[in-house]
Amino acid sequence: MTNYSTVQKDQLSKIGAHLKESREAQGKSIEEISLQTYIRPQLIMRIEAGNAADLPQPIFVQGFIRRYADALGLDGTTLSRQFPVHSIPDTPRPAPRPAIPMNSLGAPPQTLSQQPTVSREPISQSQPLSEPARPVAESSVEAAMPEAPTAASNPEPVSAPVRPFEPSEDSELMPAAAVPMAAPPPVQPPVVAGSWDSDPASTPSKSPNNPMPYLLAGVLAVLVVGAIALLSNLSGGRDTQETEQIEPTAPVEEVAAAPAEPEPEPEPEPASPTAASEAPVAVSVNLTGDSWMQVIVDGSVAFEGTMTSGTEELWEAQDSIRMIAGNAGAVMVSHNGSTPATAGAPGAVETLVFTPEAAPQ
Repeated sequence: MTNYSTVQKDQLSKIGAHLKESREAQGKSIEEISLQTYIRPQLIMRIEAGNAADLPQPIFVQGFIRRYADALGLDGTTLSRQFPVHSIPDTPRPAPRPAIPMNSLGAPPQTLSQQPTVSREPISQSQPLSEPARPVAESSVEAAMPEAPTAASNPEPVSAPVRPFEPSEDSELMPAAAVPMAAPPPVQPPVVAGSWDSDPASTPSKSPNNPMPYLLAGVLAVLVVGAIALLSNLSGGRDTQETEQIEPTAPVEEVAAAPAEPEPEPEPEPASPTAASEAPVAVSVNLTGDSWMQVIVDGSVAFEGTMTSGTEELWEAQDSIRMIAGNAGAVMVSHNGSTPATAGAPGAVETLVFTPEAAPQ
């Protein structure tokens, strides 16, 4: 529940009564206004009755009043501004107390009755300047001044009129109010360790801890190393470019200089065992299959065993050659260069005798 001030409640009652009279004069119902302004009928009834109970914040009520008045053809903006949004408290505020001025010491200023009166006699113009002004006795001033109700023990200084000083020809006098002050000691510059002395002869030409030579040497070394690296990169780049330019042409020179390979000469075919021999009896065999063989040359056994397919042999004799074939159909025989012929039927055992004059028997 929102707390409304007295002013807000009074204004709400006046505005609500005015809106109700205007609505009834136009013959409109609360439901029609609710449909037109989208305000709930309960809120419209509370606004017309000036009942602030169960109403939302004043800022929303001000918007309801503006829409309600616009729906009735009234000036909603002007009418809604008559309803204050910010609440004003009903209890009066206490009047602020006047501020008490404080002096520089933090104590209230003294009244004229509390301030001591110090009588000062004016100095006539005829009074000689050689006679100094008489100071006021401190005992009389302290007796005349009451104690101030502050924590400061020293009273405020009383300003006295200052008489212009006119020096005479006989003597030079200081005014009575002037207080001699000691001259400030001369400021000496701080002594810095390692600084230059005033005597240029005793000053060394260079500081022993001066890092400038080391910095220059380091910079020079960096420059030398950089120059060497740059030159090496440039020379390396040129060598690389020359190598890249030469590499494509190198294979061409090699191909041109390479001699042509000679064509392989045909290998001479081995002499056929059936070629003519100078011996009186020459027998050559070529096996097309496996066969057991026994060969006797001039009465001596030259071979006895199994010959495999593809085997070629040649035997020469002066008198005769006797051959026994276990598989005569697989043995091709040539006598003294004649055309090769089978020794017999396949699988048959044949015995052949070769002489210089006669054919195999």
